[in-house]
Amino acid sequence: MRQHSAQLREVLALGSFDHEYTFDLYYDRERRRADMPVEDVKLNEDATGTIQQSGSLTVLWTDEFGASLSPSGIGDELAPFGAVIHLFSTITAGSFRERVLMGQYEITNVPAALDEQAVFQGQNITINSVVDIEFKELLNSVEQDRFDAPYAPRDLSSTWAELARVVGMPIVRSLPDAPISRSVVYEESRIDAIYDLAEQVGGVPHITPEGALAVRPDAWPAPVDTLERGNKGTVVEVQGALSSDGVSNRVVIRGRSDEQESILGIAEITEGPLRVRNADGSQSPFRRRTRYFSSEYVTNNDQGAAWARKQLPVVSRLSVTLDVTEFFNPLRERGDVLRLRRGEDLLLVRILDIRRDSGPEMDMTVEVAGG
Repeated sequence: MRQHSAQLREVLALGSFDHEYTFDLYYDRERRRADMPVEDVKLNEDATGTIQQSGSLTVLWTDEFGASLSPSGIGDELAPFGAVIHLFSTITAGSFRERVLMGQYEITNVPAALDEQAVFQGQNITINSVVDIEFKELLNSVEQDRFDAPYAPRDLSSTWAELARVVGMPIVRSLPDAPISRSVVYEESRIDAIYDLAEQVGGVPHITPEGALAVRPDAWPAPVDTLERGNKGTVVEVQGALSSDGVSNRVVIRGRSDEQESILGIAEITEGPLRVRNADGSQSPFRRRTRYFSSEYVTNNDQGAAWARKQLPVVSRLSVTLDVTEFFNPLRERGDVLRLRRGEDLLLVRILDIRRDSGPEMDMTVEVAGG
């Protein structure tokens, strides 16, 4: 959940407020523009993606000196060559006003830019600039920055220290540190190394709104809020979905030991509707659905078997998700755990993705605990 005041939570719970987006423009950590007006904002968060945050917006700008803001070269302010926006959502209700930092994003594309021009005292001036911008979270540039040569961890004693070296950006030690189980070599992909290292401490990479790398835990943390419908709630609509996609009943771990000998760990469900086979050995109705994992950090059969047992309840969890429409709330983040009151039931859910725009509502997909 993004940083906020207690009063803002009260305002959001009442549901009667206005919100608008603005951004500050940075280049090389220097602020170049502040409180830039925008429209048609689309902001997406996806907890399952490699690059988990992306979006688009349109800049509307009138310069007092009649200058254009439309980028046409690498060094222009809105050009997608290192420019970063700090996107804010401002909530107002009466005399109350609070600005929430949604995130720091790098400009990745400018699909359209238009200047409206006129002649003034014999010179062409720009009346206004309309610039469409696409952006992604800061981990996107790390994904593009590949290793020049095969890379191995320098120090096996601290996963967080190695993460800081690989990612090259501020880190937040959101989970306890752990040693790296073995020295491995990454051929090219820096982003693969970051995800593998995050797994060592029990989670996945998470870029905070302040632009630092944290690790979001695989284990569900405590709930941060309660969602309800009705006069006292903020939920507009809830729709359920049930799918077998992504549900497996068997895990196979592939790895390589220090002696480069193949190792294998296997775990499978033996009872219930998701069983791999029937008691007589025949094929079960759900059949065999295997999820394969591999890691350079698996060094022996005991580790492989332990990892398989750990992953089995994860991959066999019934994929029960709910689509939730809620009044706009800038505080929600992918991975947040919430309570959701549905009829007489109080469900524990975790946010998988969020789709926001400039409207008064937003859409989320949440996973239900326990399936």
